[in-house]
Amino acid sequence: MVEGEHLHPVWIYQAKHYEALKYMTVVNAMSNVHVALMSKKAWDSLTPEEQKIIMEAGKETQEFCAKVDAEKGQEALKKLQEAGLKLYKPTPEEAKQWKDAGVAIWPQFYDKVPKDFIDRVIAAQK
Repeated sequence: MVEGEHLHPVWIYQAKHYEALKYMTVVNAMSNVHVALMSKKAWDSLTPEEQKIIMEAGKETQEFCAKVDAEKGQEALKKLQEAGLKLYKPTPEEAKQWKDAGVAIWPQFYDKVPKDFIDRVIAAQK
């Protein structure tokens, strides 16, 4: 029995989790991750102009993927509602309260994860 999960709406829809779930809280806490990798040796073999082109193409791809992910997420939310899921969208005050509670526990992990890394994650979320 699933009591709760934290997944992107597209994944919930595609995996048919709506067949078991009744409720869903819609939060802006997850996006798909798209990674492009190249070995340092291959990168260093490129000219500065080629490196610039690749970085610009990566930025354009990142923006495109974010747009498509958002669109597909909205489509999935609509389909999930049509399938009978009841959606709850927290108020801005509730969202802030949840975020503050999450950020407050980060110091518990300073001995397991470098503090500077955690600080960068928190800063990126602002």
